[in-house]
Amino acid sequence: MNEDEKEPAMTNLRTFRLLSAALVTLSLSATPLLAQGPASAAAPVTTGGWEAYVRVTPRFYSFDGDQGYLQRYRALDAENEDGLDTALATLSELAVQYSSPEPGAAKLELVHTNPFVLNDAWLARFRPEAGSRLELSWHEYQRPLEAFLPTPATNSITYARRYNDDRDPERELYRRRGDLAVTATFAPYVWTDSLRFFRRAEVGLDRRARTGNRHFSWIFGVVEDLVIPRGDSPERWRGRTEAIDQVVDRFAFDATLALAPGNTTRLQVFREEFDNQAPTVTNADIALVSPAVNTQARTIDFIADYSLEGVSFAMEQPMGGRVTVFIDGSKDTLTQTSESPLEAEAEYTGKIRTQSLSAGVSVEATDQLVIDAAAGWAKRKNETPVGTSTESPRTYLIQDRNLSGPFLKSLETKAWGGSLSWYGKKLSLRAGANHESSERDFVRGVGANAIVEGMVVWGARSNPKSLWASASGRVARQLRWSARYQYLTADDTWTVTEPTKSHQLKATASWAAKSGTFGVNGNLNWEDSRNDGFIFQNGSATAPQRMELDATSFGVSAWYGAGETVQVYAGYQRISRDQEGNLVLTDIRRWRPMVLPRIGDPAFGYDSTVTAWNLGAALTFGEKLVVVPSITYTDAEGGIVSAATPVRDYSNIANNALVMAVAADYRLSKRMQVNLQYAYGDYDDAVSRELSGKLQEFSVGVTVGF
Repeated sequence: MNEDEKEPAMTNLRTFRLLSAALVTLSLSATPLLAQGPASAAAPVTTGGWEAYVRVTPRFYSFDGDQGYLQRYRALDAENEDGLDTALATLSELAVQYSSPEPGAAKLELVHTNPFVLNDAWLARFRPEAGSRLELSWHEYQRPLEAFLPTPATNSITYARRYNDDRDPERELYRRRGDLAVTATFAPYVWTDSLRFFRRAEVGLDRRARTGNRHFSWIFGVVEDLVIPRGDSPERWRGRTEAIDQVVDRFAFDATLALAPGNTTRLQVFREEFDNQAPTVTNADIALVSPAVNTQARTIDFIADYSLEGVSFAMEQPMGGRVTVFIDGSKDTLTQTSESPLEAEAEYTGKIRTQSLSAGVSVEATDQLVIDAAAGWAKRKNETPVGTSTESPRTYLIQDRNLSGPFLKSLETKAWGGSLSWYGKKLSLRAGANHESSERDFVRGVGANAIVEGMVVWGARSNPKSLWASASGRVARQLRWSARYQYLTADDTWTVTEPTKSHQLKATASWAAKSGTFGVNGNLNWEDSRNDGFIFQNGSATAPQRMELDATSFGVSAWYGAGETVQVYAGYQRISRDQEGNLVLTDIRRWRPMVLPRIGDPAFGYDSTVTAWNLGAALTFGEKLVVVPSITYTDAEGGIVSAATPVRDYSNIANNALVMAVAADYRLSKRMQVNLQYAYGDYDDAVSRELSGKLQEFSVGVTVGF
């Protein structure tokens, strides 16, 4: 199996694991919230004068079916059939906590989580006193899995060997990521009265490191954008690797001040530095070995280093009476050194500056009526040098080949709006209006293959305006509801996918019986958006572009409490999306002057539908045992719809997934509790059968109090 097949398989595997864990967590946490009279859970673990506990939870797996490259080990090595299950077993959680029940007393926490093999996270948190806290976290993620999996059968082909047939044994493919973060939080006002204005201070340091070797992926030989192997064979490059050695260091200081009665002021200063310590490789370097290499690499990172520094502030100040003023702003600068992809050992430096400023006011006109107004401004300016195909050295982005988009030089946005809010005892009403005006400046390419200015694919202006209204209320104690409607219009948009007209409606409702034993919740989201303001043009030739979108989401859930020991819940959700437009084609693949755009299909679109059902319960047996079973089924289908272009088969989505899970907590004694979780997943993909498969996950944990 190749690299492209491996990633979906891994995604499928992680989806099973995360979905089953999420269902169990949701069952344990959400069910009591839905009921006014929840079933009594097992009594918590009790401790002595000090609250201390240790929790250990290992996790085990059992695979079945053809789940991508992972199952190749089972197929290739019959004698080690269960080796994959054993190799992926993890210690999913190890936690230690020690604290005193007294308010503000010292507290120490140590937590280790291992959500997936070779993915370790450690967290240490210490609170010496009220208002102070020290946190240290470490996260390490490694690849390849192959180093920790059973040895496959003799003469078998593994996914890594496909890329390393001619590699240097010391340059094995792998990736490793390590993230270290240290955060210290203090409340200086508790130390002395002279610092009572200093409400909070936080200092953060973190380092993110990436190391390893990754394979090259180059385009060999280009004829009118059709990739064909010629010259030196691409097979020659299978074993070539690029070193990864990147470090990002970040420092941040945050302060919360009370500069006047009722005042809250927040300040932040930060700096971030990136250093690419590995040798950088450009197209020019590779071209010295193979002239057949095209002028664009697929995986090479041209950033040598960068630094990002900035400052921000936010202030909230009551002005007396019923008026409160809000002000905030920020400024940051990114300075980046990049390699010129067409020149060996040529570097250029660019800067991106970002600024923002906004202010608002809130007026409580009466005890029930509140008036809000706000305005803001933001600007982003890119000062990176931009050259053309005739300049030397040819700086990045503007060349006469491989220019897939324009270069954004600046973006400026102005926004303002306001709202009225009225709050009654059983009814609340709100309404408002917002206006935004943005403009951006592009530098477009030159040469035979550059995008022509008149071919509008990216707009230079955007000015959406919206009106909205919302209401929420309560009918007696049993029925609560809310609804929000928004109408949006725009004369100009960034792209054809953004609407010039849009209607959106969101509504929710919940009802509970007076007895508290039964309840129902419902939600509805609806959107009708369209854009018919884009014109694809070149000289006298034009082709109108349009977009129409209809999307609906509807869901309902219910819970029922059959006494104090049994709760049952069920839910249904349906999401549908139908997007349609026209397909604009040109006579050649790459944009050139005097192309003739035409409408290839006036009704080219994409539709999709996802439905999900879930059923679960929370069962209490005496004072020691709580069992939470659940079952979820999802079905998804979609694809491109086109009468003129037969591409449906290449875009089809048709899959369903069944997940059954059960969690149980059993109290062995006043100081010890056992936690069990089991999940079974069955994924069926009608389009990509190799992704179908089954997964069983089992974990057992113990919590001990002292």
